[in-house]
Amino acid sequence: MKIEIAEPGRMTQSGSSLLKLIQNNNMPILDLLVRESIQNSLDAKNDTDPYVTVDFFTGEFNKISLNKELEGITETLNRKYWKDTYKFIAVRDSNTVGLTGKLHYDEVTDNQYGNLLKLIYEISKPQEAEGAGGSWGLGKTVYFRVGIGLVVYYSRILNEEGIYESRLAASLVENEMNADSLIPALPGKSKRGIAWWGQEIGSNKTKPITDEKYIEKILNIFEIEPYEGDLTGTTIIIPYIDEQMLLENNQIEYKDSEDNRIRPFWRCSIEDYLRISIQRWYAPRLNNEKYPYGKFLRARINKKGIGLDNMEPAFQIVQALYNRAVSEEAGNDILAQDGVECKSEDILLRKVLETTKAGTIAYTKVPRKILKTGYPDNKPEPYMYFNCEIKDKEKNKPVLL
Repeated sequence: MKIEIAEPGRMTQSGSSLLKLIQNNNMPILDLLVRESIQNSLDAKNDTDPYVTVDFFTGEFNKISLNKELEGITETLNRKYWKDTYKFIAVRDSNTVGLTGKLHYDEVTDNQYGNLLKLIYEISKPQEAEGAGGSWGLGKTVYFRVGIGLVVYYSRILNEEGIYESRLAASLVENEMNADSLIPALPGKSKRGIAWWGQEIGSNKTKPITDEKYIEKILNIFEIEPYEGDLTGTTIIIPYIDEQMLLENNQIEYKDSEDNRIRPFWRCSIEDYLRISIQRWYAPRLNNEKYPYGKFLRARINKKGIGLDNMEPAFQIVQALYNRAVSEEAGNDILAQDGVECKSEDILLRKVLETTKAGTIAYTKVPRKILKTGYPDNKPEPYMYFNCEIKDKEKNKPVLL
């Protein structure tokens, strides 16, 4: 792939400023990745399927196979990362429209940039899909923080001619002021810390690659399968991750009654952490066919799905309460047990909205046997699942979601 190095200019972001753009510096990076990537996938839903599928993959790749495809930084990468293999994380959605739109700015008319240009090449361009929130800029900066700033984008779309088309590009965002920065400076120019890779269309000018065979070659480095048949969607691959750093980043420390440190099981592997984080952020929507505000979500980690039967009890309770708040039918769920009383009440406001009802709150108090915190399951405290501090161990403080 040919390199395109971002040139310095007026009103432009640098790599160092982009890495600081994301405003939430207290939330764990893996939680930010799960929250932002899945929301982007849900916003890109198609018009036919009742749900959106999001797959997370982790694994190792051979550095030589990847580095030799990245013109301009191959030797620097080889020197800086001396091991033969490194780890990666990938997020892949399907039942979505993919990264649609033009391949290059020269083709854009009437400011119709499309999702591809906004995600890969732009910062802070607003989402235009109905019901989508935020912008393609601030949320996506989390991708640059998960690894070394290098991100590979692969997408398959149904184009304007009704033909399936694949697209692949890569980008790197780094702190240009670091002594060991990877991106070379353009002759006579200052470093900006941003570069892209793709098909060369001019001097220091690229666009995403559409060659199916070459795209498959890049995907094979990570043992990721291309989209086939009538599937469309987007896959984001982040190489050179530091697994230990990600598992420790911004984590709340928990201690037992004897002041011994408690390490929840999901902090032992990326796969376990992703499984809990997906439930933490999307419990109401996960495998919930009753979800009334858009497509429901199906999620898998390394091809292992998160089903209703293997969700953690704390998150099953969250979904059950959510369904009770939006529907009068309780259904047969985890709270449909003797001795568990659930209530839901309307939130009424006066002289604020056109109607007095602003929403519904559902709440319950559950025994520990439902949370499975005792023998023989010994599940962690629900506060840990929700990433909340435990300030008073003598009181069961309510959790509001």
